[in-house]
Amino acid sequence: MSKKSVKKPDYAKLEANRAVKKKSRKKKATAIVTSVIAACIFIIAAIVAVNVLSPSVTAELTSSAWIPEGAKNASGDEVEMSEVYNTNYSAYQGSMSFSDDGTFTLWLSPGSPDDGTHSGKYSVSASDKVNLSFDNGTNTTAALKQSNGKITAVVLKYNDYEITFVKQ
Repeated sequence: MSKKSVKKPDYAKLEANRAVKKKSRKKKATAIVTSVIAACIFIIAAIVAVNVLSPSVTAELTSSAWIPEGAKNASGDEVEMSEVYNTNYSAYQGSMSFSDDGTFTLWLSPGSPDDGTHSGKYSVSASDKVNLSFDNGTNTTAALKQSNGKITAVVLKYNDYEITFVKQ
């Protein structure tokens, strides 16, 4: 009978391979941890930026009522407010106001503000953007136009129009 030769494992090679794999796993883990920390720092910086900007933007929005100055259609052409909201609408009636408690009211209608007032909640998402959620479930955005660090106009997307409101 012949004996088969049994090759013994090279324990030195196995240890070397194990060490290489362990080092590789450690590098991957370090890269993942570094990425997570960088992402957290970015998120914190964004939150701080919004919180620093939001109070001043909110203070400007709530400082007075905003009245419609004009409107543009989807093509960017100036149009009469009667085209936007109501054929009985005359002489740019209406207003928009923001409260410190995160609510707003929008009035675009002939007659008194008791007729046709819409309301909802708002949030400042950037120094140049406000998100509006109407009580009826409609959501839209308003752009804030600025000059020299002050808000000069609120441009509301309303159906296929943009209505520009200025401080009263």
